[in-house]
Amino acid sequence: MSERDPPSGAERLGVVIVEEHPARRLGRAAALSARWRVLALESADTLSRVQRAERPALVLLSVDPAHPGAATRAAQRAKTELSPPRVGLLCHGRVDDPAALVLGCGADGWLGGEVNEATLNAWVAQVMRGERPITQDPAPRRGLLGRLWGR
Repeated sequence: MSERDPPSGAERLGVVIVEEHPARRLGRAAALSARWRVLALESADTLSRVQRAERPALVLLSVDPAHPGAATRAAQRAKTELSPPRVGLLCHGRVDDPAALVLGCGADGWLGGEVNEATLNAWVAQVMRGERPITQDPAPRRGLLGRLWGR
């Protein structure tokens, strides 16, 4: 296979993770590497080049809940490639309306809050199958009454 040939199905990169926080980036890559071929990037600056070279099936972009604009722009750029991958948005914090953010940037899914390895793998599998899951951990229960009533 030459440098210019696109990767075949068996060689195609499964997941590209774009996450600035090193511990989360490595943790997510480790969680997904048992099931998919994973490449972890520190920033979206090189995402276009990696996309053209590797043609990943899924790009996971980390979203800063206070400033989602950078992830939104990166998702829109990823969707304009010749063979666009599915794009999933990952958020460490909470966002009031994740569905609006997903629709606004054309992403294929949203995963918010603190998630474990099993939840992350199940969510990625849903996105890979073409589903559009929007999953966010429920708000933390505050106070005695909130815990008693399950809210």
